[in-house]
Amino acid sequence: MYIGGVSTSKLASAVPVARRVNAFTYAIRNIVAEAQRVEATGMRVRYLNVGDPNAFGFKTPPHLIAAVERAMRDGHNGYGPSPGIPAAREAVAAELTARGFPITADRTLITAGTSEAIDLVLSALVDDGGEVLVPTRFWKVLFVVEKATGEPARLRAYGFVLDQQDAIAEFGIEKFSAGKFKTFQVRLPDISAEAGVVFVAAQQKADALATSPVEARRVAIESLDDVVL
Repeated sequence: MYIGGVSTSKLASAVPVARRVNAFTYAIRNIVAEAQRVEATGMRVRYLNVGDPNAFGFKTPPHLIAAVERAMRDGHNGYGPSPGIPAAREAVAAELTARGFPITADRTLITAGTSEAIDLVLSALVDDGGEVLVPTRFWKVLFVVEKATGEPARLRAYGFVLDQQDAIAEFGIEKFSAGKFKTFQVRLPDISAEAGVVFVAAQQKADALATSPVEARRVAIESLDDVVL
């Protein structure tokens, strides 16, 4: 029975979901859960994991609003080229080539985000029941402005590497599961050397591991208590 568009019937059992749902992992949710636990104690928490500048008071600059309005009035608000705007593809190809991954614009596809790109690639290359193993590592850097009562604000930086290669070495291929990462806190210069990211002097000075001895420049993180503050 439907009343006002809402079903009043009760399902005899839960709606079954696809098996692949059990393999989904989203590490940021663990951090959010911990943040909510801290927030429940009365401490103010700023959720910087939210990629929405409006949530933090940043307003769209007037010239950007004017540009969008002008584009819509001029008829430039239709679908763009499916592979991406040619100039954007050329710029991406040039950037990747400069970084040591030579590619031409005709082999470059612009997507709305990383998740869409991964989904497109896997859908195109992997059949049902196929297996994909991509040992890799991810670098993440967290910048925090800390301010204690009566003290000036200071910038702090925390660099992390999430490494599947080490996880595979530890657990072996047979016991390795998708999303299994080992996490380490590392120095910003180590991230620069590995990923080519440039950090300015103020950011490097803010590194929590900047003055750590050599043996403490790669800290295994099993819980939030292991993070060097």
